Parts: sequence; C-alpha cells; structure tokens
Amino acid sequence: MVASDDINDFPDEILAMIMEEYIYEPELQRLVKARDIIQYFSKYDEDDIDDRPLSYAAVSISLICKRWREIALNTPRLWAQIHLGWPKAAVSMYFKRSASSPLALAINKHAVRSGQFGQITSSLETTNTLHRLTRLLIHWPLEMSFVTGDYGPISPELLSWIRSILDNKISTPNLSQFHLWVREDSFKAPTIENLAHLPYLTDVRSQLSAQK
Repeated sequence: MVASDDINDFPDEILAMIMEEYIYEPELQRLVKARDIIQYFSKYDEDDIDDRPLSYAAVSISLICKRWREIALNTPRLWAQIHLGWPKAAVSMYFKRSASSPLALAINKHAVRSGQFGQITSSLETTNTLHRLTRLLIHWPLEMSFVTGDYGPISPELLSWIRSILDNKISTPNLSQFHLWVREDSFKAPTIENLAHLPYLTDVRSQLSAQK
C-alpha cells in the first residue's frame, strides 16, 4: 500500500475508513500465516492461498508515514481483528490498541495451548466486556497421535466456553458471526434454540465431525 499525494488529500476520517476496509478479513483464520492455513483447511490448494502478510496489516499501515501512523493508532477498529494463535506480544498489542471496539476473534489449537485463549477470554469476562465480541471463528481440526493412533479430544477449557456461550451462561449479546469447526464426539451442532439469545447473529457456520 503506497501513500500517494492524491490519497493524502483525504481527511483523516475517510482515510481511516479506507484502512478499515483494506484490513477487513471475513475469514479470520486467514490471519495466521498461509503455510499454517493449509493444515486447517484441506479443501484449499496452496495456489489458492493469498500470501499477503495479513497477520499484521494494521502494523504495516501504521508504518507508511507519520500521518498514517497517527490515524492508525487513533482508530481502535483497525486493531480489533485478533487471532489468538499469534505470538503473545502481538495479541497483547492488538488487544490494547483495540480499546473498546467490537472484537473479532479467531481461535485454534495454538491459541489454547499457548494460553492466549484463556488469558484474553478471562480478561473479557473479568472486566464484563464480552459484549465487545461480535465475530468468533473457532477451528479445532482432528489430530491423531502417531504413538497411540488415538485422536486427541478438543480442549475441555475451549469446549466448556463454547457450550457456555450457546447455553447463554456467558453473555455475548452482540455476536453477529459464529463459525465453528470442531472434531468432537460429545459436541452437537448448535440449534435454533441454542442461538435464540443472540439477536444480531446473521452468519452461522458449523462443521462437526466425529473422531472415529
């Protein structure tokens, strides 16, 4: 992205809107590196993967020039798409800069195993700010142990959190997008009854597969 003279004639508010449009990623799992995405979505061919450095697009924009950096740092929405599988420093930076903006979170195995999932969701619950969560994409693919040949179950912590959202034990009233790819025998697909307490939910996708 190049800051031309013409685009710099735009007011800050318009530039912020352009930046937000550029950064927006409908499939949040693409915020991890392309080489990692291959193992998540086997239906994709490697040639189909857009290898742009989407992971830190907001950071890239903020490095264009002084004015763009000021706009980016003063536009919390630019930092509100977060993949919890990112390094801790990146998650922390984005989470802080997103301020009170609506959040879009992507969660995968690494996010849980690194502790990022527990830390961020606990922070949101403790500060009573889960209402910020508007987009949630979770992917936990099947994983077989090469030693035992058994399939590893989904994290109990993550499974409990998902169920709490569906059962309205955890309030996420502004959730509008919910994508769930889980391989777990004990988990059943969300029903209309499960989702009735989420009035803004318009984009729901689920792929639930048994382990055997």
